[in-house]
Amino acid sequence: MSCTQQSYSSLRERAFDILEHGRRRDAASRVLDWILVVLIVANVGGTVAQTVPEIEAQYGTDLQLFDRMDAATRASRAPRQEARAS
Repeated sequence: MSCTQQSYSSLRERAFDILEHGRRRDAASRVLDWILVVLIVANVGGTVAQTVPEIEAQYGTDLQLFDRMDAATRASRAPRQEARAS
């Protein structure tokens, strides 16, 4: 195995550890967990805010952009998740 393949393999293993295991002692995993929680709460808050006519009138375009970016992020991950499930 070449040096490039080894570094790719170790990087891939590290990414898997951060994303899949959610280890409490691993700072990167904790940071990612918090980022995901903040994004989920922001998404819920944005969705609820869109239902308030005054907020929708003032921030509707920004909220819609945030929603579309979130949907695009989820859509970009979907094929990989389906492939992994097979």
